Amino acid sequence: MKQTRLLIFVLTALTFFAGCDRFDKMKHDPQADKDIEAAYKARDYQKIIDLADSFQQSGAMADVKAYYWQGYARDRMQRHLSAEYFWGRAIKAAEESKDPEEIEFFTRSAARLANMLTTRGDYEGTVKKTLPVVKRLEELGCDSTSDYVNLLIYIGCCQLGLGMSGDTIDNSFYAAYKRHDDEIENKHNDQSYKNAFAGLINIVYAFNETRHFDEALRWNERYGKIITEYEQRNDVDGNYVDKQWARYDIYQAIALAGLKRQEEAEKAFSDYLSTAFSKTPEGRIEANKYLEPEGRWTEAAENYESLDKIVEHSNSKFSLESMQKAALKKYRANLMAGRRDTAMAVSMQISNMLDSAIARSRRLDAQEQVDIQDKELQFAQQQAAANRRHIMGILGIAALIAFLLMLVILFLYKKLHGAKRSRKNLETAYNQLESDATARERKESEDRIARDIQLAMSPRELSPHKHLTIAATPLSEQNTDSGLYELAMTGPDQLLFCIADASSNSDVHASLATALVKAQFRSLLCVENDPQRIISAINEAMAPNKFAPVTLFVGLLDLATGKLRFSNAGHLSPLIAGSEISLLPECDDVAIGMESGHSYSVKEVDLEPNTIILLYSNALGEARSTGRKKFGEGQMLGEALQLKKTGGTPEIFVTRLTDSVHRFTGKEIDPTMIAIQYK
Repeated sequence: MKQTRLLIFVLTALTFFAGCDRFDKMKHDPQADKDIEAAYKARDYQKIIDLADSFQQSGAMADVKAYYWQGYARDRMQRHLSAEYFWGRAIKAAEESKDPEEIEFFTRSAARLANMLTTRGDYEGTVKKTLPVVKRLEELGCDSTSDYVNLLIYIGCCQLGLGMSGDTIDNSFYAAYKRHDDEIENKHNDQSYKNAFAGLINIVYAFNETRHFDEALRWNERYGKIITEYEQRNDVDGNYVDKQWARYDIYQAIALAGLKRQEEAEKAFSDYLSTAFSKTPEGRIEANKYLEPEGRWTEAAENYESLDKIVEHSNSKFSLESMQKAALKKYRANLMAGRRDTAMAVSMQISNMLDSAIARSRRLDAQEQVDIQDKELQFAQQQAAANRRHIMGILGIAALIAFLLMLVILFLYKKLHGAKRSRKNLETAYNQLESDATARERKESEDRIARDIQLAMSPRELSPHKHLTIAATPLSEQNTDSGLYELAMTGPDQLLFCIADASSNSDVHASLATALVKAQFRSLLCVENDPQRIISAINEAMAPNKFAPVTLFVGLLDLATGKLRFSNAGHLSPLIAGSEISLLPECDDVAIGMESGHSYSVKEVDLEPNTIILLYSNALGEARSTGRKKFGEGQMLGEALQLKKTGGTPEIFVTRLTDSVHRFTGKEIDPTMIAIQYK
């Protein structure tokens, strides 16, 4: 029995060491670092990829370092998808490590990944992937490096981009600034200042982009303070200092203009124009960040003439991303400046480049998908090879003991079978990943189109009326609700209004259907103000075309008497908040486009002074909590009751309901709502 146990122990130990085929290999080879450094200085990115892969296979370089360099090289080659993949691999490879060198590349990979995702606008993904890294570094006490500080800044910028604010973001930025300040104090070298400049630029830019202009000025003041200290050093690069002051001036001008401090903003912009950097092609494009919001389109259009020089200098072609960020802005600036011939020429240039840009984008995406899939298959093959070596080591020993040999063969057969099954599952998963990515891109495109339709059909502004107060959910680029509304004065004291919503599997179809109904409503305003006839006319226009069904509520409010006439084509009944709180009577009529020739009914109610009418889209009425509980009528009536007790305004009512649905659902959804108070 003892001999059997001893044999099992020996066999198990040998099996373990047979499987650990890299056990005796080096974890670090100084020559590998020198070769990578030489390729890095030569900007030979393909060589970096080949070297990193080779060193990883031979064991001369740790996995996390090899993955970092492969991600870096692919990023420089504009292969961002595979760069994201390898940096993610690097983070995974060292997430449990305590080795100082591996932690260094773990941090560098996270910082690179955060920078790429932030630039792409994937704020949620950045926060999700980098917060665990920050927590891990703090646990290890590795929270003093510039990459760790950059992670704090990226997280804060992304939280701002997601609409967050408050002490959490301020603390994150201040902690980063304090570490930069300490590094300057301790090292006082050129790199410490440049690290601080990069961090502060990101912070000020983020505050300006999210329209937190007071905070932008406060952080820009810190930026200027460090520039002032830096230019006192000996042998500083004058062009570099000039560029820093230029950035300071343009950020100052943007923030001051946002705060309506126009005279100070113009002074800051004049200071910017006095810098040498402002005369460069890059500097002229940077100036447009101030000129465009100020409506100075002619100057902006002239600056955009530098785009072609930038593209020529960088020896690159317009991609879909650069067309969106640059070429389309150039077209818009020329169009707004009244330079229609130039705008037409730019539009023709965009049209000519679009097909090649799309084809290039698809080709790069396909190449990266193949690159990633090949790498995953390589990992699977390496694992299979390791398993085979494991088998051979065991078989050489197990030949002496028949009983143990049978057990080992059975064990290894199961492992090999599992590896094949894992490989098959991996291939299936990658096919599904490609399909999901296509579906996700299509959904994002539909959301953008739906938002553009909504923004294009924004309601007209009404002149102030002494008997009327109106508040509504503001339209924004983040809102994907298909609900649309419109208001119009058809007489001195006649307010005609409507709200429409559509139900469809496609956000684009739903937004298009509601936009068409709203266009019909606008057309009828010139000749008709009776709700019943308006709904009937719109139904007759929409029904033959088989659009998505649209619910529509149309009301006519006499501001002199408080009489409300309304017709309702299947829309959720508006809420009335006066001395009593209730829903308007239902009309039981079908939605627009469902039935040609349908006879719609009309009803009347008398409103008391100071009554609020709340109209809302299906997104409010159908909102659900994480437990699938419906927001519904009870929640709205409860908020209306609280409003009645406190005597709030329509704006407060809309804000309270928006906050309530956010708390109820746990999501930042913004249903379309409009509150009308008859005074």
